[in-house]
Amino acid sequence: LLNQSDNTTWSNITNVATGANSTWNGLANSNAIVAQPGHTSSAAALCLNLVSGGFDDWYLPSNFELYQLGNNLYSVNKSLSTISGATELFSGFDYTYWSSTENTAVAAFDLRAGSNFFEGVKGLSARCRAIRSF
Repeated sequence: LLNQSDNTTWSNITNVATGANSTWNGLANSNAIVAQPGHTSSAAALCLNLVSGGFDDWYLPSNFELYQLGNNLYSVNKSLSTISGATELFSGFDYTYWSSTENTAVAAFDLRAGSNFFEGVKGLSARCRAIRSF
């Protein structure tokens, strides 16, 4: 219900394809990211390790899951406003959120202000927000 980080890289491994290329299955992507040989840190690990609200099945959303949240921002943020301590999704005008969907060996999709997807270099920092299946 909070950003897991406002400043994290997609993965500490920035030049190897992981196979995390599902546009709809963020959980499978997240598991592929943390299964990389040499993996020590990632946006996906922050999400997979989250225990919140009595739930431990959180993950980094795929690009399409993230897009769905952006398209339903009013309803999502209205619901979040009823939860003590939760922060709105996509708050502010200058944000970039990682998706778990890899585009190339050196880049993954991220969602930037205005609900546009871009190819973000894996070693650059962005926000990450865990979700559960919906």
